[in-house]
Amino acid sequence: MSDRSLADLETRAWTQWFRAPSELAATAQELIRQGLARADAGLECLGLLFAVRPAIAARADADAERALDLAELRSRAAGQVRVLRLVHDLRAFLWLRRGEIDRAWQLAHAADQRSDTARPPMDRTINALGLAEIALQRADFDAVVEQGYRAMRCADLVGITAVRAIATHNLATKQLNLLNLDVALPLQLEAQALFRRAGMDSARRHVWENLILIHDAQERPIAAARTLAEWRAAVGDFSARELQDQGVAIALGLLAVGQPGQAMRIVESPEQDPDGDRHRTTAWIWAQGRVLLALGQADRARRLCEDFLAAAASRPHPETPYNLVRLYDVLREACETLGDFRAALLANKASQRAALPLLGQSTRARYLSLKLQQPDPDAEAQPAARNRKRLEALDRSIGTLRQSMEEEKKPATEADLAEQRRFVAYVGHEIRSALAGVMGVNSLLLMESKLDPRQSRYVSLSTQSVRGALALVNDILDMAKLEAGRFDIVCRPLDITRLARDLTSEFEVLALEKGLRLVCDAPPDMAEVQADGRRLRQVLSNLLGNALNFTDAGDVTVRVERRDAAAGTACVYVAVEDSGPGIAAEDLPALFAEFSQIGAGADQRHGGSGLGLVLSRELLRCMGSELNVRSQPGVGTTFWFTFTAPRAEAGDGERPPSDPSTSPDPDQLAVASAAFNVGLGRMTASAFAASSR
Repeated sequence: MSDRSLADLETRAWTQWFRAPSELAATAQELIRQGLARADAGLECLGLLFAVRPAIAARADADAERALDLAELRSRAAGQVRVLRLVHDLRAFLWLRRGEIDRAWQLAHAADQRSDTARPPMDRTINALGLAEIALQRADFDAVVEQGYRAMRCADLVGITAVRAIATHNLATKQLNLLNLDVALPLQLEAQALFRRAGMDSARRHVWENLILIHDAQERPIAAARTLAEWRAAVGDFSARELQDQGVAIALGLLAVGQPGQAMRIVESPEQDPDGDRHRTTAWIWAQGRVLLALGQADRARRLCEDFLAAAASRPHPETPYNLVRLYDVLREACETLGDFRAALLANKASQRAALPLLGQSTRARYLSLKLQQPDPDAEAQPAARNRKRLEALDRSIGTLRQSMEEEKKPATEADLAEQRRFVAYVGHEIRSALAGVMGVNSLLLMESKLDPRQSRYVSLSTQSVRGALALVNDILDMAKLEAGRFDIVCRPLDITRLARDLTSEFEVLALEKGLRLVCDAPPDMAEVQADGRRLRQVLSNLLGNALNFTDAGDVTVRVERRDAAAGTACVYVAVEDSGPGIAAEDLPALFAEFSQIGAGADQRHGGSGLGLVLSRELLRCMGSELNVRSQPGVGTTFWFTFTAPRAEAGDGERPPSDPSTSPDPDQLAVASAAFNVGLGRMTASAFAASSR
């Protein structure tokens, strides 16, 4: 087979990856055969990677894990960094499917941070699509928008219509989840045209599903009914797969055409739930509540929502704001119908709190305002009753608002130092918002301007600089929270060996790029302890990143050992050792000085703000430990700490997350909106063009 035929074969494989995964197995086997015949390890490893995709599409996760293990083993042995990164992207997706959201984010995000422009556009597209989905589950809405537009930008560079269609549809779905409806609708229509151009008929059901959800959120029942009619005309009777995967949208379409009975048969039918838990998801509960209200069963709708919300509060990962807003809206309407206006007001306030993280990211505030101004179709039939309900709810809302304003007028009692810390925190958030705006304008340049390679490189360098500034601002905000005493340590059962191995896997590609050997020396039988895994991960990430940055040859080792401890407790020794240049004894005291690095020009050569070690030391002190260092010039450096924690007893569960209404986090009060700033960048560019004419 000629080189041109091989290139065509790889292009066909990537097209099948997005368009028809079930047909990819044969192409993958052909790539493996060609790689073995040519002794081309890269081609062979790529074929092994392609063999994973059909198993993922068929939800055969066990088969996919085995295929990924084989691809990772062969890629590591052959030194194929590209395939190893793609393996990490796919493994992160499988972890997300299993509910291991934080673990999946760490693995996929690590690949995003490593010289993004060095990866082929197709690889970057896959990475961005995965990160956007994981970020949505983590409620990290800045990352959702950033990665969604990054996927579209990279898909443009790929040049395959099917890939651009998938990336556009993905971004439309994410904008819908952010309630950014005026952006989601044109994106979805563009994706529909791209799917049609690519001949991807199997994707039409996903397009119709999103269009019905968007029209329903915009309260446009006629448009939703028209979309359902188009869907029915194309497929006839809905298939079992459509009723299972798109049942919520189909039920909403049936409500729009006045068929609540048929909609109820869909959302309550056990045949559409073979796995036994689909109806416990928020979308199906919300759909059932909507149908019950349409059938006049407000009491059942209220009990359904209240029971589900009570159960959701104890889950380790909270529901997304989009789902919570929809549930609380159904609960509010049910309470109003039953005449319980106090409960309706509480549900309305809960809906507003749930929507707070979306402010600046979406048009939710304007949407709610317009919704209150729209005429009620039942007002002519029952004007007195409906107006009385609205007036009572409005009076209660005004009273609550007045009480909140009076509380805000109380004189401050904190010292001047606390005021300064608050000022730093809020200014930091404002700077972060401005930097997000710069990233939005850079995204516009890359997406909508025809730049030559040199100009694209300049814009990419600008984006990297902004990311560095964002990292510095985030470190400063963490320091401000530590100094203000608002840094909470949340202890949960933690497997320290697994944490060390996960971090080693995430930094493995960076070590390969520098030619370093990265080793994790941790006992497999280490007992679980009660500790703050998130903060320990932050400390170890700082130490491991520093070790890799300052080491040019040799080894970097993450070492975990058990030490003697009292009964019922565990003492753990953790160290990060490197074979770097080492540090002179007289320079060691300056290591933990803020905004400083050892050696002239170290910050220019290795990057960083000089806050990482300071922040790590303070985090460990909050956990009752201390960060120590020993070093010998020309030999290497070791950062280590020990901590003692209670052993996690069998059956110990995670503590429920704190209520954000009682423990407000300033990071949630200042939302830096990538979506808003991209729109602002667009308006700014238009205004500048108009003024220059």
